[in-house]
Amino acid sequence: MDTVIVAAGVSALQPLMALAGVEATATSFNPPEASKAGIQNAVDVTAAALRGNYIGPLVAAITFVRNRIPIHRAKPYPVENTR
Repeated sequence: MDTVIVAAGVSALQPLMALAGVEATATSFNPPEASKAGIQNAVDVTAAALRGNYIGPLVAAITFVRNRIPIHRAKPYPVENTR
């Protein structure tokens, strides 16, 4: 993969900015922009969510689905004892 697109609409922007320590008012943000620490907090929370919502199910799928997906092999699976 060489491209990742993050699409966040208005409904996702306010909670995202709150993670960075920026609160929305009626007409602006308070403070007007995120601090370095706020951005790091948003990165940390996002990484934790990624681990729980993507990496966890991925590892479970790899663990429980192994050898159930047909792939091309030199010998058919399972290899039977020919003795």
